[in-house]
Amino acid sequence: MDQTDIATTRFFVKNIRKIVWAASAAIALLVFFFVEIAFKQTPGLIGVRLTEAYALIALVFLYISLLPSPFYAVFPDFPYKAIVIKSRRATGTSTFFFALLHAFAALQFELGGFSGLKFLNNEYLLGISYSFAALVILAVLTVTSFDFAVSALGKKWKWIHRLVYLAAILVVIHAFLLGSQFANISEAIPQVFLIALLFLLLLESTRAAKFLHKKYRRFSLLSWNIAVFVLFVFGLFLIYKFFLPASVTGGAHTH
Repeated sequence: MDQTDIATTRFFVKNIRKIVWAASAAIALLVFFFVEIAFKQTPGLIGVRLTEAYALIALVFLYISLLPSPFYAVFPDFPYKAIVIKSRRATGTSTFFFALLHAFAALQFELGGFSGLKFLNNEYLLGISYSFAALVILAVLTVTSFDFAVSALGKKWKWIHRLVYLAAILVVIHAFLLGSQFANISEAIPQVFLIALLFLLLLESTRAAKFLHKKYRRFSLLSWNIAVFVLFVFGLFLIYKFFLPASVTGGAHTH
């Protein structure tokens, strides 16, 4: 690596969080103006499309924030590790930012404020409850994502930030329960999401298998990997069957 590459890497490592935050703000504004222009002739759809767009972007940022740790645990020599790892807190706070925009757009444009909640059926209220719990978790993670909080919390910081996995599960349930983009699982967005989710689970299972193999060498790394991956997939199946109403798991959708 020459001096120019070293200087570039140092610049991005130092400023990557600011770059991610600036990019997130720019994306939010671009989406807003694009939707305003694209649906100018049908203003009633503007709020719906903003709600959908910010939800999808929040989901993408959540995935990006979850990916680095298992990815570099499996591929430790993959380039740009320092930059990517440094960016995780920024992508995490950006997840909360877009989730908050999604919640505000849904509340303001689709429900007409908190008073609209009383007109929703139990399935909608259940989906909103999941998303609200996830939003609270993301808020806590955002508040504790800055350096002063890391220093103040010490070892507790890692345990608190593992709640992101609970938030991710709640978000997935919410998406399949109420997300219009997930109404038909055979369409492009749900298919891409499921493939990406399986890839993430494979990385996580490999990371867990390495840990278990190191601690319990009686079984091979491949055996541990298969066992953990199957366990993860079975967990998703249980969530799908028992945490989603029958109308969703049976193929119907509220949107």
